[in-house]
Amino acid sequence: NMIFNILVNFHIETPARNSPDLNQLHHSKIFSQALMNLALLASNVNQLKYLIESFEERPLFYISLSFIIASLIIQFLVKVCLLMSCRYNLNVQNDTQKAVRVNNFLTFAILIIAFINVGVSGVILVEMKGFFPQ
Repeated sequence: NMIFNILVNFHIETPARNSPDLNQLHHSKIFSQALMNLALLASNVNQLKYLIESFEERPLFYISLSFIIASLIIQFLVKVCLLMSCRYNLNVQNDTQKAVRVNNFLTFAILIIAFINVGVSGVILVEMKGFFPQ
């Protein structure tokens, strides 16, 4: 009887949470954006390596180089914004507004970087297929 009462009345109390921790979600999002930026950086390094190795035979060398440099500069700005965004406390209204602005910039910048990388890859692919006379 005593064991039955213990089993029936036994429960684990968990802390009540009305909403998820916004700061934890924000940091997770920043981490995923940093990983995306790292992948784009690896892509740029690979494209730059290929570009330098085939310097003599590429008719669109300077266009490709300028796109890769632009992408690297934007990636540097994204890294700075990611570091800035980590400092914001989303439980404070003023910080939330700043974090939203920085997040909007980050989303736009990563989209631009992705478009630049796709464009450079397309130029490299066109040149590899021999569409330009040597």
